[in-house]
Amino acid sequence: MVPKDDTHSWSFGWCYLRDPIAVHAMENPTHEDRGVFMNRLNLRRAVRGENPDASPAAVHARANAGLREQVYTNNTIFEILLQDGRDDEDLIREACKKVLEVCEAGDAYEGEERRLFIENALKDYERSFATAAAA
Repeated sequence: MVPKDDTHSWSFGWCYLRDPIAVHAMENPTHEDRGVFMNRLNLRRAVRGENPDASPAAVHARANAGLREQVYTNNTIFEILLQDGRDDEDLIREACKKVLEVCEAGDAYEGEERRLFIENALKDYERSFATAAAA
């Protein structure tokens, strides 16, 4: 357990398995494994103190200012038609960046107002593709 503030803490756990632990150097990662590798790198940098955004001051900044910690999880599905001449991977990356951008902009609001802001901004983004396809 690691204290986060006066009323919250983070819990880190280890799972002991009977199988041998993976040797990362022997892994054969695929394109879909990028997130796992990025998470490992970020965690390693945080533990080593190499990431200023993971410092105790940065981690506790919102709580110390009396603000709620925002969580950026999403289960957003956009209905976007295929676009001639546009790479699907590029479009997916653009949409992911937009979702994060909208969630971060939502930090200016609290509670129901935040939820509605994010929901409406994402609907507007989705509608922009329908408008572009009709043009």
